Amino acid sequence: MADSITPRPLRKATRSIVVKAPLSAAYKQWVDLESFPDFLEPVSSVAVTSETYSHWVLSVGRVTREFDAEILEQIPDDHLSWRTIGGDLAFTGRADFAAVDDDSTRVTLSVSWEPHTAAERAAATVGIDARVVASALRSYAKHLAATGGPKGRSHVTIKSVDRDDPPPANAEHA
Repeated sequence: MADSITPRPLRKATRSIVVKAPLSAAYKQWVDLESFPDFLEPVSSVAVTSETYSHWVLSVGRVTREFDAEILEQIPDDHLSWRTIGGDLAFTGRADFAAVDDDSTRVTLSVSWEPHTAAERAAATVGIDARVVASALRSYAKHLAATGGPKGRSHVTIKSVDRDDPPPANAEHA
């Protein structure tokens, strides 16, 4: 009973990478959500369901996890923040973009999550979350270098989100 009342410690993993791409191309690649399965191995599919919501399916071995994500704030060529709602995973994230020069961009990815199971707590203790964030950034950078930028499948172009907007009918609130 006390465990359900006492909040578990929130984990945060933050890593940065410099990608060889102009700021706008780096940002647009990140918000091309439906391209994530092209470069991020655990992501099986992403379906954009509205301007601010998307549905994600992750598969690792025989384990499949699904969740919806909600964009909380978006400032083009600067940052994007999101949270999961409903589904099998609960976390928030933020990607920040800063020009290093005309042809390079620093991308900083921060993910915060609450480990629920013993396996998740053990993984958090040994820093698996930070390694996953770093690996995701390396895969993103490699994809961006190989393709030269986004293909334009699912760009989201809102400047900010009114948090009072109702979610789409198929989204569950956590």
